[in-house]
Amino acid sequence: MTDNDTPAFTVGDLTVAEDAGTASVPVSIDNPSSVDTVVSITTVDNSATNPADYTTTTVTATIPAGQTTVDVTIPITDDLVGEPTEDFTVTGTVASGNTSNASDIGTVTINDNDTPSIVIGDVTVDEGIGTATVPVSISNPSSVDTVVSITTTTGTAGTADYTETTVTATIPAGQTTVDISIPITDDVIDEPSEDFTVNGNVVSGNTTNTDPSGTVTITDNDGLPMLTVGDVIVDETDGTASVPVSIDTPSSVDTVVSITTTDNSATNPNDYTTTTVTVTIPAGQTTVDVSIPITDDLVGEPTEDFTVTGTVASGNTSNASDIGTVTINDNDTPSIVIGDVTVDEGIGNATVPVSISNPSSVDTVVSITTTTGTAGTSDYTETTVTATIPAGQTTVDISIPITDDVIDEPSEDFTVNGNVVSGNTTNTDPSGTVTITDNDVAPCPSLVDSDGDGLTDCEETTGIDDPGTPLSPPNDDDGPTSDPNDPCDPISTSSLVDSDGDGLTDCEETTGLDNPNTPLSPPNDDDGPTSNPNDPCDPISTSSLVDSDGDGLTDCEETTGLDNPNTPLSPPNDNDGPTSNPNDPCDPISTSSLVDSDGDGLTDCEEITGLDNPNTPLSPPNDDDGPTSDPNDPCDPISTSSLVDSDGDGLTDCEEITGLDNPNTPLSPPNDNDGPTSNPNDPCDPISTSSLVDSDGDGLTDCEEITGMDNPNTPTVPTGPSDPNDPCDPIGINTTDSDGDGLTDCEETTGIDDPSTPLSPPNDDDGPTSDPNDPCDPISTSSLVDRTEMA
Repeated sequence: MTDNDTPAFTVGDLTVAEDAGTASVPVSIDNPSSVDTVVSITTVDNSATNPADYTTTTVTATIPAGQTTVDVTIPITDDLVGEPTEDFTVTGTVASGNTSNASDIGTVTINDNDTPSIVIGDVTVDEGIGTATVPVSISNPSSVDTVVSITTTTGTAGTADYTETTVTATIPAGQTTVDISIPITDDVIDEPSEDFTVNGNVVSGNTTNTDPSGTVTITDNDGLPMLTVGDVIVDETDGTASVPVSIDTPSSVDTVVSITTTDNSATNPNDYTTTTVTVTIPAGQTTVDVSIPITDDLVGEPTEDFTVTGTVASGNTSNASDIGTVTINDNDTPSIVIGDVTVDEGIGNATVPVSISNPSSVDTVVSITTTTGTAGTSDYTETTVTATIPAGQTTVDISIPITDDVIDEPSEDFTVNGNVVSGNTTNTDPSGTVTITDNDVAPCPSLVDSDGDGLTDCEETTGIDDPGTPLSPPNDDDGPTSDPNDPCDPISTSSLVDSDGDGLTDCEETTGLDNPNTPLSPPNDDDGPTSNPNDPCDPISTSSLVDSDGDGLTDCEETTGLDNPNTPLSPPNDNDGPTSNPNDPCDPISTSSLVDSDGDGLTDCEEITGLDNPNTPLSPPNDDDGPTSDPNDPCDPISTSSLVDSDGDGLTDCEEITGLDNPNTPLSPPNDNDGPTSNPNDPCDPISTSSLVDSDGDGLTDCEEITGMDNPNTPTVPTGPSDPNDPCDPIGINTTDSDGDGLTDCEETTGIDDPSTPLSPPNDDDGPTSDPNDPCDPISTSSLVDRTEMA
């Protein structure tokens, strides 16, 4: 009889937690069998692998006759790595028994118990450190990369305190942390600790949370600012004193300061106006000015001052208060004067005023003494006295006794000297003159002329002209005559005294004033002993011909550079050994200007400076331009001839090198059919290289193609294939494509794109193609050699 109950064989699917330790997989038949059913069990990796997630198992399971199921135990690995749900397959194959199917497959799914949480760490940094290093971490390793998008959000710290940052942080599989760096700004502003937020968003990976955030706290490295009330000095006329109230570094908050003033030597309201005010130094700034009115009076007074006190009312400073001083310079300091007075000797006393120009705030005390002049102690009584001008007043008189004698005499005078011993004046030693007029009749005639010079004794003694005498004395050939109106003709002293016998009078030498009675040119002015007051190199008794270094030029000439007309135009020893010439910049004292190192007829100095030495020939004697050098010729340096013509083209080497024309060569080179000729004014015509050679016959000269400079003698539009204005088109290379890859040899060699070629080469599957923008793909060598083709 045929059995219609043959059982079907099944390997069951199972889901287990990673920490279950084992998976019990049911192996079943759907109805009992009369014989044992023996099944061979094997496992196969899927997303779960051996041994990381489970232990490979090969075992035989037997379902006893009459039963329907048996469990197969497979070990599960409990690791510490966060990972997604994973599975492996369990295959059962019937080894003996009676089933309708020979095999079946089941799946074991493992649920992970290690899914990590993600954290962005809180960090505190000093603002001077430059960057904040923020850790982005997961609680345990994951089997996949954890990718987190990071952004920053301002808090009490703003964008002036750090740099807004958007970045992606990746924690690699198997690792737990990665750092991100956020720039921190080191400013100079005092401020409290500030913070901003670092936000994260998990964009891939396996975490229990997806939007972590952390806080970065920035601690300030700027000390508390110090408050200073500045000291200022003002003139009384300024009207106001601007007193700076400052902190030494900016603060993040307003600094409010209460200002008060206090009298010192300056008082309110006489010198300034008492001021009480509150000032604010705004956050981020360091100073503000306080204006205090200053009084401009008319009283002379010493320098005075008052104090300005600042007290911090709110803000953040290292000191609570500071004091500054305002010093007021007076503009009314009086000058002191002792008056000049004239008194008749019969009056008995000279009343002399001692005055100041304006009132002073203090007493002005002056010590007074007298000094004889033409009036002696027989004409007045020497007096020493102290005069005090009281504060607020301007003058006081002193009295000096005058002697009334019986002698006829001219007016006489003496001096009254003062010395300020206390008080405030611009000058401290005034003096005045007391002139005593005589009240006695002259004992002798007024027209006595003792020396017979046409001037009376009285005129000569007093210097006062007698209108009864001639304006011009009759004997004024200036022999014995003296003229009180002539500063070079004093009484009894001839104006023609010539102490050093140099032909110039002492008076002329002393005053520098010419005496018209002396010769225009001193008779002994060979400049031996002669001195000339009109010559800065010829002082009295000092010869202007001193020649310390014996070079034929005087020290004065060498020192001042002024020529002495009495010295030779050409110094006598100017073979230029020891000779120096102050008028020659190439000839300082003791340094010869005629050294000619290369013997070319031009001195080294001429060659170095280009300045001509007038003592050398205008045309050097050897200037066939063999060894000769010419400092006025940039093509003729020392020992280098300017006429060397190495290629025999009619232009000198120097002309060809410098492009400067030598006026001694033809304007047009004789062989300039541009065969061998070179032209220094043509950048395409160097020595021995013709500017019209066209090696590739493209209508552009080799020089044009090399330099990229157009030769105006060639066609404007080339007829051939190369273009000097195209860096990819040198001689003989234009669109040549040696390897047929769609890029020219020039593009591949230079890496410069030829705009005439396709942007993308047509054969760039990178078989035979080469790409100049790819350093791994040179001409004829592919960077993608296809091994299958090689096989």
